Amino acid sequence: MALLKQIRLQQVHHALRHREKRQLLACDTVQEVANHFGFHSRNHFARDYRNLFGEAPRQTLARSAA
Repeated sequence: MALLKQIRLQQVHHALRHREKRQLLACDTVQEVANHFGFHSRNHFARDYRNLFGEAPRQTLARSAA
């Protein structure tokens, strides 16, 4: 179960880092990407993402736009 969550978090991370991937998924926001990969609790998702990648998901998205 933990492995599956880690894989989904990595998929979110990849999508947040690459605009082309978000366009393919038709997702513009962190919440849309997270929902697409099955994360429905914003708080739990953000905590798990931060624990794995060391930054908030919105920071990853902001860096991809820069």
